[in-house]
Amino acid sequence: MKSLQNKLTNLTDIISDSVLFRTENNPDERKAIEDDSFPFEQLSAIAELESWRKEINRPIYYIHKWWARRLGSVFRAIILSAFAPQGADILSLFYQACNLKGAKVFDPFMGSGTTIGEAIKLGATAIGRDINPVAYFLVKNALIKKDRQQIVETFENIKKAVSTRIQSYYTTILDNGEPATVLYYFWVKYVPCPACNREVDLFSSYIFSKHAYPNKFPQAQVVCPRCGNINAVHYASHSVTCTSCNLVFNPQVAAVKGQKATCNNCNHTFSIVKAVQKVGKPPAHRMYAKLVLLKDGSKQYLPINQYDQNLYEKALGELSFCSNAYPVVAIQPGYNTDQVLNYCYRYWHEMFNSRQLLCLSILAEQIKKIDDEIIRDLFVCLFSGTLEFNNTFASFKGEGTGAVRHMFSHHILKPERTPLEANLWGTPKSSGSFSTLFESRILKAIDYCSQPFEIKLVQRKGKVETKKVYGLSPALDFEIADSFDKLSELKPIYLDCGDSAVTDIATESIDAVITDPPFFDNVRYSELADFFYVWQRYLASDQVACNKRQQAIGNRQLYVLDGEKYPTQNMPLVEVGVSDSQKRDSETVPYSLFPVPFFDETTRHPNEVQSEDVSIFTERLQRVFSECHRVLKPEGLMVFTYHHSKADGWQAILTALVQAGFAIVATHPIKSEMSVATPKSQAKEPIDIDAIAVCRKRDKVELKDHLTTALSSAGRNTVNQVQRFNLYQRRLSRNDVLVVYMAQLLKPLSVHPQMEIAIGWLEAKRSEIEQYVEDIYNQQSFQ
Repeated sequence: MKSLQNKLTNLTDIISDSVLFRTENNPDERKAIEDDSFPFEQLSAIAELESWRKEINRPIYYIHKWWARRLGSVFRAIILSAFAPQGADILSLFYQACNLKGAKVFDPFMGSGTTIGEAIKLGATAIGRDINPVAYFLVKNALIKKDRQQIVETFENIKKAVSTRIQSYYTTILDNGEPATVLYYFWVKYVPCPACNREVDLFSSYIFSKHAYPNKFPQAQVVCPRCGNINAVHYASHSVTCTSCNLVFNPQVAAVKGQKATCNNCNHTFSIVKAVQKVGKPPAHRMYAKLVLLKDGSKQYLPINQYDQNLYEKALGELSFCSNAYPVVAIQPGYNTDQVLNYCYRYWHEMFNSRQLLCLSILAEQIKKIDDEIIRDLFVCLFSGTLEFNNTFASFKGEGTGAVRHMFSHHILKPERTPLEANLWGTPKSSGSFSTLFESRILKAIDYCSQPFEIKLVQRKGKVETKKVYGLSPALDFEIADSFDKLSELKPIYLDCGDSAVTDIATESIDAVITDPPFFDNVRYSELADFFYVWQRYLASDQVACNKRQQAIGNRQLYVLDGEKYPTQNMPLVEVGVSDSQKRDSETVPYSLFPVPFFDETTRHPNEVQSEDVSIFTERLQRVFSECHRVLKPEGLMVFTYHHSKADGWQAILTALVQAGFAIVATHPIKSEMSVATPKSQAKEPIDIDAIAVCRKRDKVELKDHLTTALSSAGRNTVNQVQRFNLYQRRLSRNDVLVVYMAQLLKPLSVHPQMEIAIGWLEAKRSEIEQYVEDIYNQQSFQ
């Protein structure tokens, strides 16, 4: 005990002197994250608090949309525990200024960059790679060295150049003749009735605005289906008399019910998507209401008037005279894009109305004029983030909350029948605009880089609140290396875009691989990310670098994968006749340069790990894990977070790990970013827990057959971990318990001498596993 205390007396000095938490001198030394006492329940409480306002508590990971982001506090704890010796007080270290100088951390699935940011905050060297250019572009812009004053000055220059012109398209004239700023326009899609050809508005309710807390604030806004007048009513009203035309109607019932609509003229009920397909183009839309900002600062809902119609026609006319005003890129078929293709959307720009396209083109042209590449890319990132809230797939969330529901709130491309058009430039009273996102995303991220902080739980007046703890990390003010061998003290970050199964990282040079791999599922990030990518590619300066890199590799031969030929700029460069042993030596075999940011028209890649096919997912994940095995030092740890509700998802992980040469030595549950359910049918049992899997190379662990005791041993360990959560008043769902149990079960299976036997055993025990999970779930108790 005394030895351990001495070891941790001054963590910064110890790490600086000997890179304490790298085990070169004692390869058999276990790490804190391998210990059963890892304080996951206390760390989950911190993570829970972070998750409530994660974009404020960790703004550097939220400057742009990405999917399945992980909590910074969780990964700070993982990184610390992966280097701290067994017995270290992780909660104490969490709030100390630690310096992992010299340690190298690699994340092959960096996503929004959580591992990279947390590693840099702890003084480590961080290497991040992602196959998707949108993820790479996000992380690069979040972490690259920036000058705040220059960025603010650039924003002011953009504002001076284009804000007045853009705002001119978001104005109206009131009945008293005074001008007013429009915060939001309300639109409705319509289709012709297949029976009588009368236009049918696709309202599911004529109530288009109500408060997020309607019981406390019951007033709602209703549009009259006959004259278009706006009426203020009680949100639960079933009978309304229009104050303009005296029509009496039920505002709760409109033409749409589910996937069908009923024509008010002939009462014919029809499939909406079939009606759209009959027309052969995306459904048309019309404005019916607006929310205006009055001079006194109050807001008012008003119907659309002739001025509004004329203003939109003006925007439409101006757009028609613009050349190359926006990217024209076809939407490729895919699981996540087939729905919009079924609604006859063929191009990404069809997800915007004409005014949005015009104002986006005005803004884009100004951003293109920025000379400084770093600053230009940052504003491209801001522009791209603005797209999420300014399209015809966005909708109105209501009063008392951020007004704009962004287009990916359902994690799919869902055509919106009643879209909301926000003021693109924005005002202090609006949300989701270029100017407001500059304040809430870009400046907050820059300020966080200048003064990073952690959050701590404190009790105030009987309530748990957050306290920001500063001074634990240096300012994130580093340049980014453009290759592994260019890493240095001044350039401790290396970010790259490409297939993580083939990298330029030196063999056995990484101290820890820490990541969050995708899980096999129908959601394909690349199919969704293309929405942003077509605009980033249209604007970003990396296209210049891309062209140079393309010229450098343009003469290489084609790469063959599954019988298909791909140009070498699109695939890992593995030359014909190269042996497997040579492929593992990154110094002799060129590594993947694709997707070179902004070269191709899509972010999709034939080697992306995400797949709904479990065998494809397993094979591709194994390739990446094998590369992690190559670059990881013999004594290094690979730690990753994972969850899944299906047995196949866990079997895939086990297979990929073992085939890549890893074994699981410890698992811990931890709070996930948010409650999720996969698939939809399991929404009643959401997954709120990730499993932390701690792995070592298989040649460093004892291989043994534990099959006779695996189920019961995993059960005991799961009960212990679930009870620890229960003591903190956290009740786990069935799927949460499944995550904890499966992680515990994979630990003994991963050290079985024969993987085929372990996999077969796992398949045969599915019913018994379900019973263990059910029993543990029902035995939960609180004290």
